[in-house]
Amino acid sequence: MHLSFIDLSIIALYLLTTVFIGLWYRKKARKNKESYMLGGKSLPWYMLGLSDASDMFDISGTMWMVSLCFAYGMKSIWIPWLWPVFNQVFLMMYLSRWLRRSNASTGAEWLKTRFGDSGQAVRASHIIVIVFALFCCFGYLAYGFIGLGKFIEIFAPWDAVKAYVPFDVPLKYVPQFYGIIFTLFAMFYSILGGMHGIVLGDVIKYIVMTAACIWISVIAVMKLQGHALNVPNGWYSPFFGLHLDLNWTNIITEVNQKIKEDGYSLFGVFFMMMTFRGFFAALAGPAPTYDMQKILSTRTPEEASKMSGFVNIILLPIRYALIISLTLLGLLYYHQMNLKDATGAIDFERILPAVINNFLPVGLVGLLLAGLLGAFMSTFSGTLNAAQAYIVNDIYVKYVDPKASTKKIMTMNYLMGIIVVAIGVLLGFCIKNINAALQFIVSALYSGYIVSNVLKWHWWRFNANGFFWGMLSGIATAMVLAVTVDAGHVLYWFPVLFVVSIAGAIIGTYTAPPTDIAVLRSFYINVRPWGAWGHIEALVRADAPDFQSNKNFKLNMFNVVIGTIAQLCLTILPMYLILMQKLPLMVTIALLAVIIAILKKTWWNKLKDY
Repeated sequence: MHLSFIDLSIIALYLLTTVFIGLWYRKKARKNKESYMLGGKSLPWYMLGLSDASDMFDISGTMWMVSLCFAYGMKSIWIPWLWPVFNQVFLMMYLSRWLRRSNASTGAEWLKTRFGDSGQAVRASHIIVIVFALFCCFGYLAYGFIGLGKFIEIFAPWDAVKAYVPFDVPLKYVPQFYGIIFTLFAMFYSILGGMHGIVLGDVIKYIVMTAACIWISVIAVMKLQGHALNVPNGWYSPFFGLHLDLNWTNIITEVNQKIKEDGYSLFGVFFMMMTFRGFFAALAGPAPTYDMQKILSTRTPEEASKMSGFVNIILLPIRYALIISLTLLGLLYYHQMNLKDATGAIDFERILPAVINNFLPVGLVGLLLAGLLGAFMSTFSGTLNAAQAYIVNDIYVKYVDPKASTKKIMTMNYLMGIIVVAIGVLLGFCIKNINAALQFIVSALYSGYIVSNVLKWHWWRFNANGFFWGMLSGIATAMVLAVTVDAGHVLYWFPVLFVVSIAGAIIGTYTAPPTDIAVLRSFYINVRPWGAWGHIEALVRADAPDFQSNKNFKLNMFNVVIGTIAQLCLTILPMYLILMQKLPLMVTIALLAVIIAILKKTWWNKLKDY
């Protein structure tokens, strides 16, 4: 093992701090259900934004993105549109405010503000959202779990550890074994401390990661001086045509196989499909995971928008400074690294831990490891909190024991937390690699969520029955695709999934009566969405002629477009800076400055106007 006493001390101090946080906030978290799940809706937007960014700064995603940057260079900035990352821009510009106006505790609880709280179809829509949310949470837990295990395996080779373990572990399950150990720490502070503990833990992690990222960026710039990166033509450019046109032959030939396996060779087609899917995914609003919980935890709708915008500013520059620095060191020292896994196959997702383990100084290794372990814990704790909220708030309290005492609710939170972690760990044993987990969550599962959740915001006639059948048909089709289509090609089947979901949503809608008019009026007046709401607007105006409807569709979409460009600028700016690409860097800074000035007038100054 290559960890020094100083590095181990830093990591141990961080882990002990997480235990202390859980114990410290245990009393505050036990006050009531809202304090545990949402921090009492008393936390400031910048703290929640920093916490949300920390949740997104996950270890598995960072390992995946370093492998992408290594293979695709500047073109890798587009691939996270699979999520899509620009959904944060939609949230920032208007959707976070729409969501927060509900004053709900979870996405399932939000449904009653849109469809009412009675009837078989409403109950079915409620259940389908809970099922989807739990699928997402289990998928995220398994995704983070397997990434953490692969990460730790580099620093603690099994040959050096197995003598201290009183039982045999098969080689292929070594990453899962490591994942279980560190999962226990994350489980402790997130289950005991609730949202208060999670947010403080995230803030500490972000400070550690920022310090480590700045340090490693300086090292990368110093190492690059006097050297040229041996990369194919087009690696430095973010622009592309129909084909990727990155040929690694005679440089690192194995990368060509990775590109083939990823399925991104026809990059133009991939980009169009990714953008088409991403646009509707962003219109649907946040999935019912940690991101939604942070939005619902804000104090006001305006602070919800500020929080979503803040996430972009504090996450992207720091994260991509780390990604490009590790990529740069990986390219410079590729032939000195061992990227083979326990089975002997080359795994480019191991670049991140391999670089840290071999080419960084004492102290920085410990700081970066502590931060990346914290990144896993942030994602894990936020996801776990969301899963607990759905099981306890939307199943136990709603259907099993509506009059449950605070003590009983907290006991159920603890118990469900342990059960959710156990299921996530078991799923982690079934996943081949990070990319497979990611493709399942993004290309399959999320795709089934889109149609119903776009229509719920934008069409008054859409009802709970349509929501249920749209979600069910979408998720069922997504599950079929996940097991019958290669992970790298699921995205290309999105049009089929989209059509099936639309059919389910429309047929379901017109085979049931409209939602109660009183519910629709209340929703429309409170949320003030734009879209096909003319019928409800006319009813509202009949009683309140002075009512002002939302006419900001064009302004919102304009802000989304320039906001997405700004997001790309924040992503690529640290990459140009560390690679010392002076002209592109100056153009990026100038473009970003112009967009910020525009958004100050078209977004920030109008937060309370619409």
